[in-house]
Amino acid sequence: MKKWFLVPLFVLLATVIIFTGCQQEAQTVTQTQTQTQTQTQTETTIPEPWGTLTDVAATFGYDNFDPNLVSSWSGLMFQNLMRTTAAGDFEGDVLQSWDLSADGLTWTFHLIPNNFFTNGDPVDAAAVKYSIERFADSARSAWSPYLREDYNRVAVNVVDSLTVEYVTAHAEPTLVASFSATAIVNKADIDRVGEEAYFANPSGSGPWKLVGYSTGISVKFEANTAYCRANEVPHFQFYQQYLVPELATRISMFKTGQCDILGLDDYARMKALQDEGYPVEQYGINGTDSFAFQKSWMEEAGPVHDINIRKAMSYSLNRQEICDTWYSGYAIPGGQFFFPHGVFGWTDEIVADAYDPALAEQLIAEAGYPDAFANPIITVYCQASDQDRILYYMSYWQAVGLQVELKVMETATYWSYLGFGPPPEDNIGWIWFWKSWSYACSAYHCANMYTTNGVHKVTNDETANALYAAVTTQLTYEAAREKMAEFQVYVKGLYTNIGVVEYQNYFLYNPATVGGFDGRHTGYAETIQGATHA
Repeated sequence: MKKWFLVPLFVLLATVIIFTGCQQEAQTVTQTQTQTQTQTQTETTIPEPWGTLTDVAATFGYDNFDPNLVSSWSGLMFQNLMRTTAAGDFEGDVLQSWDLSADGLTWTFHLIPNNFFTNGDPVDAAAVKYSIERFADSARSAWSPYLREDYNRVAVNVVDSLTVEYVTAHAEPTLVASFSATAIVNKADIDRVGEEAYFANPSGSGPWKLVGYSTGISVKFEANTAYCRANEVPHFQFYQQYLVPELATRISMFKTGQCDILGLDDYARMKALQDEGYPVEQYGINGTDSFAFQKSWMEEAGPVHDINIRKAMSYSLNRQEICDTWYSGYAIPGGQFFFPHGVFGWTDEIVADAYDPALAEQLIAEAGYPDAFANPIITVYCQASDQDRILYYMSYWQAVGLQVELKVMETATYWSYLGFGPPPEDNIGWIWFWKSWSYACSAYHCANMYTTNGVHKVTNDETANALYAAVTTQLTYEAAREKMAEFQVYVKGLYTNIGVVEYQNYFLYNPATVGGFDGRHTGYAETIQGATHA
């Protein structure tokens, strides 16, 4: 789409309004058997939002407003049941607090009082129960299956208008990851107009409300001044995002002041713009680059069936050089699949393999490569957008004597072959590149990667299964965290997934209009929410 527009500047007189907001701030909580801490939010005086914050995007991704369909904008409009903190723990989002029973089976959710959807309906227990059940049954999410009745859920009970009980068959403290992904939608509004009409113009309870949308062109939000956390109401009245697929056009718009925010996956260009004086802002948890070996336990997998070959592919990577060159300094060596520093279960025992091409060549020789294999060619698969990156990585493997070829696939086919649904029978031994966002608790992502029940089919190891089962059956979150560390150390040693780097998430901003970011930095939407005026 090549259409883009200059954005009008909305100049409003600043006034002062007293916001009472919600009377109780949701508290930061570290999972224990009972969690009842609360913090009282006092009346806060803040200036009324003004002006327009403009962003450009290469793609609108999942172009819809239903959070269950992985909407690109759901984090702007909806609150979740819980949310993550900068420290990687969890706190209430629509919740004031929650209790976990001593046996770990019953979660009691206490909702924030006086919290409202943007159409005036209350955020009540009926909306929470509906949202949990809808998320479990229909969401395209790595977390939604873990809230289903056929997994661990026994019941979701409305106790009163501000209290919900979630009852499980067995203790599972890692469910906080699923709860933090559950967007709370307005059941009363859906009952009135139906889901299709509701998600065309949803009433959420988040910091922004939808006020304009042109398919394939732009989307516009207005600050929700009745947001229950008065001190987190956006400083800008409007946030507008334009779809601009062409990289050169996005950069030109940014440099000429036609947009305020610019995210780039081209780290060399980002570094060049930073050197020109445009500041960058870091947000979220580090992402990770890794390679996964599907069904490598089968002899038909060829060379990668031998763990020495998989180890050699790790030791031949010069991770620091990759960070300095491809990532222009915006990355550090290490990490594993959805597992960078600081997340649930992190341990300093997870150390990136050193760059040791001599050891790699020794391991290759011990495997009898290439003569021991009828077909010594190792195949790597990627989507077109990653082709240059993978060719760069492959040069390290070729330098130690491995015969490697690349096959580029259409994006939808690529992702389907990674195991979303029953994987094809002919992907034995295939190597896949993963550039993965990370989350405070990625236990369920790691189940998909490393257990025999996982959809990605890289590991067939009963010890890994047992260690993972121990993670999800503890009585407390802290005990589960310790078990997660044990699990991660073990699966790293299997070399069925090789971590390469942890990349840091940044975007550039225009200092002529944006003074900085004073809010939460746990994700892109949360960081944008805290943009201040220059």
